[in-house]
Order: sequence, then structure tokens, then C-alpha cells
Amino acid sequence: MGYTIEGGGAGTTMRASSGIETVLPLNPTTSLLASAAVVDTTAGDNSADFVAVAGGCEYRAGSSLVAARYELNFGTSEIRHLIAASGVFRAAPPWTVFVRERVFLSDADGHALISRGEGLVGVAYRPLSGPVHFLMRVDHTRGGGSVATAGGVTPGGVAAEPQASIGTPARQPGTPGLGLDYARYGPMATRDAVAINLAAGFRFDGRNRLGSTLVWRRVGDEVATGIGTTDTWLASLHYTAQLHDRWALGASARRFAQRDTRTASYGQGIELSYLAIKNLWVTGGYNVTGFIDRTFPAAESTAQGPFVSLRFKFDELSLASLKDVRLDRP
Repeated sequence: MGYTIEGGGAGTTMRASSGIETVLPLNPTTSLLASAAVVDTTAGDNSADFVAVAGGCEYRAGSSLVAARYELNFGTSEIRHLIAASGVFRAAPPWTVFVRERVFLSDADGHALISRGEGLVGVAYRPLSGPVHFLMRVDHTRGGGSVATAGGVTPGGVAAEPQASIGTPARQPGTPGLGLDYARYGPMATRDAVAINLAAGFRFDGRNRLGSTLVWRRVGDEVATGIGTTDTWLASLHYTAQLHDRWALGASARRFAQRDTRTASYGQGIELSYLAIKNLWVTGGYNVTGFIDRTFPAAESTAQGPFVSLRFKFDELSLASLKDVRLDRP
């Protein structure tokens, strides 16, 4: 069960979401997944309300995992389909390859089929020991169908797209799911996009670390609304010094640039982190200068002013411990 409150020009919208997800182990390597959920608006526009049912399966071979699922959403003015497939493969002890592809189909009343495909592929280098960790990821989005007129009006009431509906998180086969996610709603995108993400971490010694990120994103044009192609860049550096077993001091610097507008924004900030429990850091800081751009998820903590955040470190070994909280075990 979850609740969201959103404010906008039309007023405040409050939604309630509830659902159930179950996993049926067939054998040590294969499991079936099933779920059902409801999203209901108690205040505001109810065009995004829907009932969803989903099913899928996952297969684990050693340290590799492959999953597939199909979801059917019954909305107030349309039926939506979500087909998803994902996989994680351990190519060699320090190397991991991951891939995911999702296809959204919207069949609105009296209108042609609208589609959107989202996918990513990446590789991570994470040795058990050593000063360098590396991650590279490529994301893409491609849409089809006319979802907007020349005036920007969305036909068929397809104004809200649950970009993350019922999640299928990585888990040990047979363990419970981690819940539902209805947090983000936005227009069904038809602008094609591609992004390349590069991240590297350097450990100078046991107490000093440097992280770097470079992101390039290109979004294609949209004839219906007259929006042209855009190129954006984000580069950042983050330095952390361990002051004590539970305290760390950090500093960051960022540069965000757009080629089409020939503009650039810069951000700098400082932060202080406290290790509350194992692998959970509570961080408070202040961005001396900042910028906001919703193209990049990191923009949520780059605006000028004070901020507070939680950082949780987990890996395959951390997720394996979730089986200790299963309700079907004595």
C-alpha cells in the first residue's frame, strides 16, 4: 500500500496504490511470478487510475539471472500492455553484463496504437580488491504512433504513463518481491533518445576516494510539437575523505552543458555523512551553486541550497540475506 501527493497548476492530486505480488518456485533455478495492483485517485484527476495484472518467470543459472514478464493495465479510457525482459550475466569474476528491454503499448479508445520501447545494456568492472571500479551503460528510448497534435493535445486521454509500474527486482529465486512502484507519471514519450553513461571510482587508500561521472544524452526531434534535436552533457567529480569510522566529509563539482542553446551550468557543494547502520549513510550538505535539469536523475540533489539524502550500499550478497525474512519459513 502506498500514497502519493502531487501539486500542480490544476491543484493537488492524491493517489493510493495497493497490490500483491507472489513468487512460486518450480525448482531451484526456475520461478513463476504473479501480481495484481490497483491505483485509485482520491483527489484530483482520475484519468491515470488503472487495474493491473501481471505474470512472468525467472531463471537463474549460477550467478546469472534471466527474467521475463507481461503486464496488462485496464485504464479508464485505454488498455495498456507492458512486455519486459532482463538479464544479468557474470562474464568473469570482476565483470558483469546486464541488459533490459521494455515495450509499452497503449490502445486508447478510438485511436491508433501507441508504442514506446525502452532499453539499456551495460557492463560493470568490480574486482574484489583493487583501486578502480568502472561502469558503462547505454540507454535508449524509441516511440511510435501519434500521441500529440500540432497543438500539443494528447488524444484518447493518454496523458499519464506509469513509467515504472509493477517492478520485477533482482532476487534470489523463490524469495518475496520488493514491492510496487507507482511514483512517476509523465507523458507517453515519442521522442527517440539515446544516452551513454560512464562512471569510475578510484580508491587512493582506505580513507580517500574519488568518483567521476560523464553522461551524454541525445533526444531526437518531434515534428508534431516542433521540438528539435538536443544534445546535453553532464560531468561530475565527487571526493570523499573518511574522518572516522562513522563520519566522512565530501565535496563535489559538476558541469552541465547543452549544445543547441550553447549554455553551461556549474555546481559545487560540500557534505557531511554519518554511517547510521551497516551500509546505510545519512548525508547532509549544501550546494554553493547548483542547477536543475530533469533529464538526469542526479538533478534531484544538484539544486542550489541545503540537501539531505540517504545512501545504501548493496550487492548480490546483501540481496541474498533477504531470504532470512521470508514469512513461509519457521
